[in-house]
Amino acid sequence: LMVMDVSDDASVSSAAASFSTKFGATGSLHGIVNNAAIGFGLTVALCVNTNLYGVKRVCDSFTPFLVQDSGRVVNVASASGPMFVAKLRSEDQPFFDIATKATWNDLKAMCDKYSSKTANDGDSYGFSKACLNVYTIQLAASFPNLLINSCTPGFIDTDMTRGMGATTPASEGTKSVIHCMFGRAEEVGTGRYFGSDCIRSPLNRYRGPGDPAYEPN
Repeated sequence: LMVMDVSDDASVSSAAASFSTKFGATGSLHGIVNNAAIGFGLTVALCVNTNLYGVKRVCDSFTPFLVQDSGRVVNVASASGPMFVAKLRSEDQPFFDIATKATWNDLKAMCDKYSSKTANDGDSYGFSKACLNVYTIQLAASFPNLLINSCTPGFIDTDMTRGMGATTPASEGTKSVIHCMFGRAEEVGTGRYFGSDCIRSPLNRYRGPGDPAYEPN
């Protein structure tokens, strides 16, 4: 058992050092699932630190351990991300869409800008997950030999959603993660976002389970 706090640089670095000591430097890890998240009722800064920067901390520290010709990364996002993007002005949506040209510095600047202007408005969680999808695209481009995707587990009954009407058991939330981690490479691809039904979905609007698959132009 290895414990780390993804919101803390030192904790993630310490966990990576422990992993290296126990398992070796490279090729000893087959997959990374970034599932840690905090949500509703919190500030943008707090959500971003865990839901985006936490993922980056883990990926920066642990991708070197991945099997370099078949490793996979799954970032657990949320339908709240595309729903957040859908509410933006049309001229602001391309930053968060599949064809984004945003760099990591652009994404960090967006987070800094949004954090300074918004506090605890209910969109903090959605914003952080929209940013996570952008980061997933960036990461996939940086590691073309790996399969790196994001997905939503669906509206699952967890500690985070308790009291909000979620009734789907947590076990159902594993389906899209399992698909991204173990599905056929040619079907999963890389730099994509999948719905809870394991179907590719858009980043700028909600696609419900059972709706047609997203096909980029």
